[in-house]
Amino acid sequence: MSLKVAIKRLSSQDLTLFKSQDIFSGNAHVNGLALPQRVFTDEFYPSLPEIMENKQNQTMITLSIFGPGYAPEYTIQRRIQKKGMLRHYQLNGELIADREDPERFHELRTGDFVIFEFTGDLEPVSARAVFIAKNIVVDSRLHELLDAHMGSSSSMIALQPQEFERLIAQANLPEDHPANLLVMYNALEDAALNGIEGIKALRRSPFNGNVSRRVLDQARKTAQTVGRIGEELVYTYLESKKNSGQILDFEWVADENAISPYDFSIQELDGSTTLVDVKTTKTDFNNRIHISYNELLQTQESSRYDIYRVSVDRNE
Repeated sequence: MSLKVAIKRLSSQDLTLFKSQDIFSGNAHVNGLALPQRVFTDEFYPSLPEIMENKQNQTMITLSIFGPGYAPEYTIQRRIQKKGMLRHYQLNGELIADREDPERFHELRTGDFVIFEFTGDLEPVSARAVFIAKNIVVDSRLHELLDAHMGSSSSMIALQPQEFERLIAQANLPEDHPANLLVMYNALEDAALNGIEGIKALRRSPFNGNVSRRVLDQARKTAQTVGRIGEELVYTYLESKKNSGQILDFEWVADENAISPYDFSIQELDGSTTLVDVKTTKTDFNNRIHISYNELLQTQESSRYDIYRVSVDRNE
């Protein structure tokens, strides 16, 4: 999957997406965030208008929200909808309200920003959104840089990932600011699993090779959670294969033995055994996977050792 990064300046209409904003916005009946076709379809998804004709002019995505300020990741399902006969798209649906932090979006105002990172080749399948509020101290410098970079000629512009990284570096944000973590998520995940490429990327990133134990531990914890989700999905898949008579039986070995070099053992119809190792990353199939020395040894000893590659688009 390829990433598409864009900056959008929030209008009063955009703010109607949030429950905390709909009262004083004056546009409570609109309930959506506009995605200008000049960027969203012309640059990112040229095939989307034709694709959405077969989907009643709407498509669902997984939306992971960060910020404003230090507010952590909050993941929900929302739809992108084509409005009327025009090539105008809108991110909308039920009003967004963080139940754990009801005042989270109170500081957002017209003229603040959201940084979008869309994932998907022909159509969006997920998006990360970092909201930047001028009135929040830790956001103010990045807000200033985004304002200068974007100018006043457009409500939304596309960015090359390298451009965004330069803006982040200039803002000199704290390392655990969501804008940092958004850009460097894949590198943090890889580094947390001792990946050489992830460590190299962090050395070149706004982190400047200095990542705290807390940030790396959080990335490692997230990777473990994502791994568990992947195994649960495979469990459901194998259960359906057993019920339909495609396999005789299976065992979720790693659920009982955390150091097992494989996750599942499958008894095939011909009586043979297939060992399965599940490799899961968040969102992107292009993310690196890691195979341990113990797992490599097991592949040599087994007649069949399969790797199931899983990608998840949601936060658990």
